[in-house]
Amino acid sequence: MVAAGGAGTGGGLPNEEAGSGGGLVGFDGQDYRGPNIELRYRGTGGTQTYAGNCQEVTETIGGISVKDTKLYQGGFGFGGDSYLEFYQGGSGGGGGYYGGGASCRGHVCGGGGSSFISGYTGCDAIDESSIEDHIVHTGQPNHYSGKVFTNAVMIDGGSVMPKPGGGTEIGHSGNGYCIISWISPSL
Repeated sequence: MVAAGGAGTGGGLPNEEAGSGGGLVGFDGQDYRGPNIELRYRGTGGTQTYAGNCQEVTETIGGISVKDTKLYQGGFGFGGDSYLEFYQGGSGGGGGYYGGGASCRGHVCGGGGSSFISGYTGCDAIDESSIEDHIVHTGQPNHYSGKVFTNAVMIDGGSVMPKPGGGTEIGHSGNGYCIISWISPSL
């Protein structure tokens, strides 16, 4: 089981929105410029098989050109790093099964990571032959260990979830947390 992490923010300007940790797919980051050009330089969310990266969007005659910037890409188990843009204040991507991409400019937010639960419909488990630089997916939700969760619930960072001290909230800011409840097996 892997719980996704949310991304960093770009600097606190209006309309900035860090990519929340996702369920099967992480949320994309947004920037402060408004709804018509909010995709520029944002970090994209991780998925079940790919990490997010930074999308540089430029307007061209006759349309929009999108270039994925691999230097800011997350990876299997980690979010993207914006260290190349330290002078412009880029923000990091959230960790997760596959991490989100970092933003490639200041005042733009990174993308959130994805989650994974063995046995959960839509998840894509890795094969036992996978190594750090070569991840092989099975196309099936069950982990090769044979450990499978039943009746699992996956809640993304844009949805209502339990608060650590009781009640509910939409997403969760700050440190992550986990609620574990033991249920005795019936004999």
